Formats: sequence, C-alpha cells, structure tokens
Amino acid sequence: FPVGTDAGYTPVNLNFTSADGGSLTVNSADGDLSAINTSLFNSTRTVNRNWQLVVNSGLSNVAYDAAITWLTGDRDVNFDEATTDAGLYSSSTWAYPSNLGSRTATGLQIMGLNSFGTIQVAKKCNTAIDEQPLGGAICQGDSLRLEVAASGDGILAYQWKKNGTSIPGATTNVFYASGIGSYTLDVTGECGTITSNTADVTLKAATVVTAQPSGDSICAGDSHLLTVTATGEGTLTYQWSENGEAIDGATFDNYNARDTGAYSVFVTGVCGSVTSDIVLVELNPATQIAQQPVNKTITYGDTTQFAIAATGTGTLTYKWQVSSNNA
Repeated sequence: FPVGTDAGYTPVNLNFTSADGGSLTVNSADGDLSAINTSLFNSTRTVNRNWQLVVNSGLSNVAYDAAITWLTGDRDVNFDEATTDAGLYSSSTWAYPSNLGSRTATGLQIMGLNSFGTIQVAKKCNTAIDEQPLGGAICQGDSLRLEVAASGDGILAYQWKKNGTSIPGATTNVFYASGIGSYTLDVTGECGTITSNTADVTLKAATVVTAQPSGDSICAGDSHLLTVTATGEGTLTYQWSENGEAIDGATFDNYNARDTGAYSVFVTGVCGSVTSDIVLVELNPATQIAQQPVNKTITYGDTTQFAIAATGTGTLTYKWQVSSNNA
C-alpha cells in the first residue's frame, strides 16, 4: 500500500456488504482534492488517491461496510499502518476519521457508510506537544529553564515567543527565560504548527531593608535596642555585627546594644542579601564634679556662698543639702 506520489499505484480493494442487490463499482482518480489541506492528513505523504464510490442500479442507499486492504507488494518506505486512517470528503470538507471501525496489520475497516463521496486513505498528520513548558518565579538576574517535548512528522522546527513576539535565536526546544512575561513555543513539522501552553515567568521579591536601624547615645550600664524591618522572598535571616565582626547569637530583627560601636545587620532571603546602614551607639559622659565646694567658717547669723563645677550629659540639675553638727 503506497504512501507516495507514483501515479501508477492502484492498490485498494473495497468490499461492501449489506447490499440489497446490484453491484458497487470503485473508480480510482489520481491526485489530491483541492481541499486536502483542511483535513488532518499529511498532504505530502498520502496515497494521492481518492476513490469515488458509485452506486449502480439496484443497490439501496443503506449503511455499508468497507474493507480497505493493504497490498504488501505496493507498500513504500513511508507506509505505516499504525498511523494510516481513512477520511471522507463531503461538502468541501474532510471528515476524519470517517466511521473508522478498526485497524489491523493488513487493513482498515470503515463502518456504516450511508452516503457516497470521496474517500482518502492516508497517513495521519501529526505534530504534537507531549510535555508542556512549566512557568515559575525567579529572582532578579536568574533564569528559568523552559522545555518542551514534541513529536511529529518530518524535522521539527521551534520558535519561542515572549508575550506573543518571537525571540531571536530561541529556536530549540529548551529556552532559559531571564525576564518576566508569558512564554510559548511554536512547533512546526510537516503537518503544520502547534503552539504550546503558556508558561508565565514572574519575579520573586528582592531582599530589601524597608526601615533602617537608628543609633543613640547611652549611659554606662544601659543598652539601646536596635531594630530593622526587611522584606523579601522566603524566610529572612539576620546577623548583627559590631565594628564589622558578627555578634554571636544576634540573629533576630532586633538587638540590644550595650557597648559603644558601629552596628549593622546582614539580612538574607531567597533572592539575595542586603546590609543595613551602619549606626553608632555612643557612651554618654558620666556626671562628674570637677570642682568640689570648700569648707568655710562663719559667725553665727552671717551667710556665705558655696560653688561647685560639674560635667555630664544633658542639662544638669542641682540640689544642695545641709546637715547640722551639734557636737
């Protein structure tokens, strides 16, 4: 049974049953009909034969079964019974399959024909996507591997598209998408072009500090609470540092600084790390008396003045105290 173009092939046998009488003849016509490309057959690998079933006198127009038998000696190198089917041409359209009953190693059974038009036996046209691309989310600067598994007749050609526009050079079944958008793949074979499902590529949230820590001045023995607010993909981790050295156990979004120094926090998420601003925690000068008051002797009823010199942080306040000595 040929699947070629040689005009000399006449390989088909049609046997009809359920006839009420009379006979049925089969006329073989070379060449494809003009509407062949509207069918699901591969127009370049068909028998290039169309059989017109003609009802002779005495044969009622009821349901008929056709047996199309492969002739071994007529098969060419392109023949494959597993993908060969029958189609019925009617009203300028190919119906596929045409009441196909069963396929065997030696032929096709076409069941229940109740009108007669042109029958074509051909290799089924097939361009298929067997595995669709899968979208996902990526970090800025990364890429996502998009892959399609396709099958079909002939050598397959590929063209990836982003948001409906062809991507130059993206002509294999694998593409690494580095930008956000909607990606599809056109696969073209002898039987036409098929488009994959859409694979959407989105962007994961970058790791960002949205509220920086702030420094302060503290008195000896006190502490200052450093806090940071950050956003990003996944669970964020934190590491506080003092003067550029990591502080053991300081792995939360806040830290109580008890020493003077330069503090920062290193925040890590799925999409990278970021370091906060460096803030200073300074020590306030302690309150000290630089010059003490001196003792004085006065006569009862007189007055005198005492003075001191003091230093410290902020506005100093004073409270004098007096004690009597009756000894």
